[in-house]
Amino acid sequence: MATAIDRPTENLLIPIRDSAVGPVTARRTRTTLTIYAMVAFIGFLPTLLDAHHHWRALGMGLAIPGGGCLFYGHGWLFAASFLSFLFGLVLWFGTANALAPPTVWLLTLMMVFHHNHSDDTPWGPAKWVALGIVLVPFVGIAVIRQIDLWRGRALAKKRNEYLSEPETVLSAEPAQTQDELSEEDLAVLRYSLNRALQPVDEFNGFQIIDQIKLAALRYQLNWMSYGLSLMQYNYTPAFHGYVSEAQRLAIDKMRDRKVWKFWRLENMWGNLDLNPDPIVRDNIMYSAYLGTMMGAYMSATGDRDYQPRKLLSA
Repeated sequence: MATAIDRPTENLLIPIRDSAVGPVTARRTRTTLTIYAMVAFIGFLPTLLDAHHHWRALGMGLAIPGGGCLFYGHGWLFAASFLSFLFGLVLWFGTANALAPPTVWLLTLMMVFHHNHSDDTPWGPAKWVALGIVLVPFVGIAVIRQIDLWRGRALAKKRNEYLSEPETVLSAEPAQTQDELSEEDLAVLRYSLNRALQPVDEFNGFQIIDQIKLAALRYQLNWMSYGLSLMQYNYTPAFHGYVSEAQRLAIDKMRDRKVWKFWRLENMWGNLDLNPDPIVRDNIMYSAYLGTMMGAYMSATGDRDYQPRKLLSA
């Protein structure tokens, strides 16, 4: 039978946010936008000082990607340059390649610097178009965050109205339990065991596409190990044998170079750091998931071999 808990609900209410993001994100956003504002101002200085058109073109290229092409009215070159920069942003987001956007930007600037524009005529509205593009991130971020803040506050208030009602149902009928694995569950279990029980350096049956995005071997090992741990904990807590061995092998496979070697490249172009160690810095998509594998295994089996002190003394 559903029951209501008779106690004050003040502590259960969701806090109403006073900002769209936390202090760390806000500080980093301010820093990034301040740096860009300074760069854009330097880029517009030749235009403000009415310098030679070659310097104005370079400055505009510093203010926005492809700005030099825009200054001379080369629309298709500007579009190609700007779209290349946007692709660099996508590459940065998808692969942590922090070097891609500034590299593309620098290449578009060098193209303007080395090209002979003696016969080109500056395009009058270029400075206003460039200024509009410069303002886009400032206005866009402010608008998006304000909308997010309004929506977050509205949703929190709606939920608090529900939580504040004295007859709010805080617990419900327990779900029906299942005492044994279904045929489909057994098929999935067999699929996982067939792959996990291979020698550590073998990956037969795994998909090997790339090691940076969602097809990476580490994610296949992560979820395989989580599933085995949950199955053992809930259905076969008294049985260890090959189910426990499969989880240990999955954890050991995470230490194979095929799984973690991606970090050398990602750490180099993301952090400008040549250290290939996947544990030391920022690589939560490897270290945190591996830690979860170990924690789930220890919870399911009672084995404490992966406790930090034992690992350090090994």
